[in-house]
Amino acid sequence: MESNRDLAKVLDEFHLTFLMPMLSLEKDMKAQLASEPSPTAFAKWIGDHVETKYHNSSEFIMTLFGAVMDHIVETTTEKDKAAVEAEKEALSKFRLVLKPFIHDKPKLQLAAVYALQVFSNARGFPKGLLLRLFVNFYEMDIVDEHAFLQWKEDVNETHPGKGKALFQVKKS
Repeated sequence: MESNRDLAKVLDEFHLTFLMPMLSLEKDMKAQLASEPSPTAFAKWIGDHVETKYHNSSEFIMTLFGAVMDHIVETTTEKDKAAVEAEKEALSKFRLVLKPFIHDKPKLQLAAVYALQVFSNARGFPKGLLLRLFVNFYEMDIVDEHAFLQWKEDVNETHPGKGKALFQVKKS
């Protein structure tokens, strides 16, 4: 993650963000969420700052879901039941930002599931995190069951941590 931040900084410094727009967008999303964490303000920011041509791309969904989950997990802890409830409550608020981008779009829902995998992998798969995210995303009707089933069967080595992710969600 640190290397991505460094790369984004260098690209920005030399006005080359167009080479990797999602890397720059991720940095901007995280900054926006840090400065104004309201889901409504974040949705407005996306509307004002993200070109609509990106809205239907898997890369954008991976970036969006990763940034939101990073924000939610950074503002809660995974140590106690109250923190897990706070995480769930925060996700329920951001549901209104996330769902419209992937509703009735199986390819983008699959990208969202992979975003959760990549997010958990980057954190070393803390105990219970990925399963909790899968359950919450399913119960809140953000991601449909078919996307999880497709993810389970999909052989895709593009996103790191698939084997560990499968182990994490199957052992329950």
